[in-house]
Amino acid sequence: AGCGVLSELAFVPALQMQVVSEGGVRAAVDALRGHLSCPAVCAKAARALCNVAFESAAVHLQVATEGGIAALVAAMRAHPASPRVQAEGCGAVCNLAASNDGNWRAIAQLGGAAAVVAGMLAHAAQEDVQVKGCAAVCSLTSAKEARATMVLDGAVGAVVKAMLMHADVEEVQ
Repeated sequence: AGCGVLSELAFVPALQMQVVSEGGVRAAVDALRGHLSCPAVCAKAARALCNVAFESAAVHLQVATEGGIAALVAAMRAHPASPRVQAEGCGAVCNLAASNDGNWRAIAQLGGAAAVVAGMLAHAAQEDVQVKGCAAVCSLTSAKEARATMVLDGAVGAVVKAMLMHADVEEVQ
C-alpha cells in the first residue's frame, strides 16, 4: 500500500518534491529490492518511481544514485509475464530517460532497453504496455548515441508491431 500512496502523491506536482524530500525514492527502491519476488509490489514501486521522476532532473539523478535503475530493470526481468510490472516499468524508464544523458546510458548498460523491448513483445496485445513501451523507446532514442543500442535490442520491430496491432490507439501511433 505504501508504494501506491507514494505514487498517487508524487503524481500531484505540488507534492512531488515532498515525497522526494521525505525519502520516497529510497522507500520505492527498497521496496523493489526487498520484494523482487512480488509482482504487485514491483508494479506499485515502479509506478511510484515513474511519478516521482516526472519532469525532474534532480530526481532522475537521485533515482540513479540510489540504485533505482538497476532495481527497476531487475523487477522487469523478474516478472516477464506480468503486464502490470512491464507497463509500470516502461513508464518509469520513459520518465527516467527523458532528457537525461546519464540515465539513458545507465538504463542501456543495465539492460533496461532490452527489458522494455522484451516487455513490449511479451505483451503485444496489452495496450498499456505498448503505450508506455513506445514512450520509453522514444525517450531512450532521443539521445543519438542510444539509437544503435535500441536498434540492436529490437526496438524497431517492437514499435512497428505495436503500431500495427494498436492502429486505433493514438498514443501508440
